[in-house]
Amino acid sequence: MAQSSYLPIACHLYDELEIAAMRGRKVNFVLRQDGRSISDAVVDLWAKDGIEYLKLRGGDVFRLDQIASFDEHSLLTDSGEPQACGIHKPEN
Repeated sequence: MAQSSYLPIACHLYDELEIAAMRGRKVNFVLRQDGRSISDAVVDLWAKDGIEYLKLRGGDVFRLDQIASFDEHSLLTDSGEPQACGIHKPEN
C-alpha cells in the first residue's frame, strides 16, 4: 500500500488496541494482504506522517490498515476496505 492511500481505522477499534497496549494483553491478529495470523501483545501505538502504526512485543510493526481483524473485531467494511475514522495525532 502506498503511504498516500492510508485509511485510518475506526476510532472505537483504535481505542480497543490502546486498551490492549496499556494492559499488555496478547491479541490475535489477521493481516489483510496474506491472511497470516499473529498472536502477540501490543506494546505501542503511534502516528507518523498521518499513518497509524502498532508495535508488537516480538518487534513486528504494522500499519493499522494492514490488519484485517483482531480478536473478535473486524477492521474491514463489507467491501473489504478499512472502517474509516480520524487519525490519532501524537501529543506534543
